[in-house]
Amino acid sequence: MSLPEDILDLLRRHGERGGFEPWLFAPVGADWRWWSWAEVDAGAARVAKLLENVGFGRGNLVGLPEPVLPGTICALLGAIRAGIRPVASAVCPAKVLEAAGLIASQVRFCLEFVAERRESGPAGERRAADWEAIAATARSGGVRPSMVRSGSPWSDVDLERLGWSIAADAALLFEPAVDAFGASVLWARPTHLAESGAVLTELAARLRALAGGRQPEARLRRRLDRLSRVWWFDAPPVEAASALFAGLGARVERWPFGVAVAPSGRASGS
Repeated sequence: MSLPEDILDLLRRHGERGGFEPWLFAPVGADWRWWSWAEVDAGAARVAKLLENVGFGRGNLVGLPEPVLPGTICALLGAIRAGIRPVASAVCPAKVLEAAGLIASQVRFCLEFVAERRESGPAGERRAADWEAIAATARSGGVRPSMVRSGSPWSDVDLERLGWSIAADAALLFEPAVDAFGASVLWARPTHLAESGAVLTELAARLRALAGGRQPEARLRRRLDRLSRVWWFDAPPVEAASALFAGLGARVERWPFGVAVAPSGRASGS
């Protein structure tokens, strides 16, 4: 199956098991709130029906405007059900059709549908992810896995992060304010992180500044004692940042499921 099909199938299995456990978290005003597996799945079904009613389907692209939040993810999954491919809103043509709706949690979403199909993104197909292997890396000491996503623009890697969170039964938190990313990481105490090398480098600097004192690493070690793995994609973080995460007890590795595979079968990039 393709990556989106994997995600939909995995989410459906959660719904069959009840699906009322919290899955997606995001700030709403001054407070954080959560959306369950079932809530997002039901909202996605309504979005897919809306798209069917207005005539959108296979052959269209959908742009995801920032910030990416649970409402956006709900609408995204509905678009995937309808066979529509998600892309960052920056690569969409200027001519778009806006469709707005309401999901069960009363959070509004707005998607921008491309008026004509245009291919974009890296050449070749992305390597199929081994979701069982992803989930196997997630469990640590019986603690439910969790990941905090930064406010960076939507990318293909986000589909894989969604797939990871569903396969690993993990909570996924969205911090739309980049300046608050470090504080949210400290508050959430995630077990995993997956970001670009540049974001991880900036995060390490912010964490040191927030910890303060002569030995910030010791304070961070107490606050981030659950962090077990830090994945980077596109380029590794600088050496000092990698050393900080390793000092917190995390393995710092390349995200292994975001490799573009060329038609010849050879992976592009390293």
